[in-house]
Amino acid sequence: MDREEQEALQPEQDTGKSPEQDTEQEIGKEPEQEGIQALPLGLCLGLAIGTAVGATTGNMGLWMPIGLCLGLALGTALDAGKKKGKGGDD
Repeated sequence: MDREEQEALQPEQDTGKSPEQDTEQEIGKEPEQEGIQALPLGLCLGLAIGTAVGATTGNMGLWMPIGLCLGLALGTALDAGKKKGKGGDD
């Protein structure tokens, strides 16, 4: 007996749900997040700081992108520090 025949003879496990319910739960399921995500927080802080400096100096076109870049670096560094603190090797 080959593997396909063995699988065909085994009864399917009944979870008590229809296949449509299983699919809906898997599609709508969001990944679990622990705490605040640092990257979006860093981007928001960087944009706010860049906007404030740009408004003060009168050069918004220069300081908003600089703020975003600094926020990106800050958020990435915070995320890396969080993973390192948890013992992750990523």
